[in-house]
Amino acid sequence: MLDVQESKSKNDRGIVTVESKGFNQDGKEVCYFRRRVMVWKREFAPARARPYDGQSVWE
Repeated sequence: MLDVQESKSKNDRGIVTVESKGFNQDGKEVCYFRRRVMVWKREFAPARARPYDGQSVWE
């Protein structure tokens, strides 16, 4: 995670900047990108359940 910001339009979410790198079998970097993702703030996130058994993913 590179950066975290409050969303200006949705006060129940934030914007996270992340970076990903991909390496080939020789250890050479072959892919690199940064992206910004809007995510729920922890206290506003809906309950998550596994789709196949209905159990919480946090148990």
